Amino acid sequence: MEMASDLAHILTNFSTFRDFSTNIQKIPTGSCLSQLLAFWSYSDMFDKIYELAVLNNYIFSLYVDDMTFSSNSLIPNDFHKKIEEILNSKGLRFKRSKVCYYSANQSKEITGVIITPDKQLRVPNKRLKETSKAIGKALSPIATQSDKVSALGKINSIQQIESQIFKDPANQLN
Repeated sequence: MEMASDLAHILTNFSTFRDFSTNIQKIPTGSCLSQLLAFWSYSDMFDKIYELAVLNNYIFSLYVDDMTFSSNSLIPNDFHKKIEEILNSKGLRFKRSKVCYYSANQSKEITGVIITPDKQLRVPNKRLKETSKAIGKALSPIATQSDKVSALGKINSIQQIESQIFKDPANQLN
């Protein structure tokens, strides 16, 4: 991150933990810092990817490590190979299984949200089913406080996308 080594050492110790099984400093998954550290650690790489997108008249969107490229014109099926080269140059692996190409008239799942062809945001069915199951468990007579908190968390997450979903169960659980 182009800073003095003593400051880098302090910030590293402050924002990471030592995995004693490997003796390696790691970013704690789920920490509020982890997304920022991941971005700034690879900001030069993301800049290169952005420049490649601009060169091709694509819109580049990034959420942590989920990259999306949008365009009014067709994106070639081999475009991801250029991204793979950039990732490999930083020692990162490219997951071909996560590459998806969508046409303009298809719904697209991007970072856990469905974008419909008419540009509406929807919750994926899988998340709806998981939340329904959690609500059922939380409303049962033997539900624990943890079950209720978990269900409310899932409902809250879904309502960030579609605010009217599961309002009644949320009220019951509150």
